[in-house]
Amino acid sequence: MARSFVRDGNSSVIPSTSLMLYNYLISNCGAHLKNYSLAWTGSNSVRFVPAYDLVSTAVYDGRRGAKLSRSMGLRVGEHLNIDKVNADDFDLLAKELRQPAWQAADERARLRHELPDALRRAAEQAVCSGFGEEADALADRILFGAKVRMKAFG
Repeated sequence: MARSFVRDGNSSVIPSTSLMLYNYLISNCGAHLKNYSLAWTGSNSVRFVPAYDLVSTAVYDGRRGAKLSRSMGLRVGEHLNIDKVNADDFDLLAKELRQPAWQAADERARLRHELPDALRRAAEQAVCSGFGEEADALADRILFGAKVRMKAFG
C-alpha cells in the first residue's frame, strides 16, 4: 500500500525496514503496526513519520519485577517469538517488503556496526540528564542481547 503513495519509491519505504530491524535488535517486542505511521505530505503523497515508542522489552525479564512476553507485535519472516528468528527470516522479510537482498544485507551490516556506539551515546545522555549510572548497565544489557540477535542476521 505504501509503495503506491510514497513519493520516492523504494527509498522512502526503507525506514520501515530499518525500524523493524532496530526493534528486533533492541528486543522491542511491543512494536506493532501502529508504530509505523504515515503522514500525508501533499496530493497523493505520504511519508513515514519519525520512530516513536522505542523500548527494549527484554529488560523486563523478571529479575526486577515484571517479565514481558518474548512474542513480537510483528513477525519477522516466519516467527513471532524473538528467540526463534533466524537468517532465513530476514531474507523473507526483505522479500515481503520488496527490498533487494543486497540492500537488506547493507542495512543489517549498518545496524550491526552503528548500534553499539548509538547505545553508548544514549546511555551517556541519560546519565547527563539525571537518570543515574543505571543507564550504563541498562545499555550493557540491551547491547548484550542485541549482539546475540545479530548472529541471526547471517
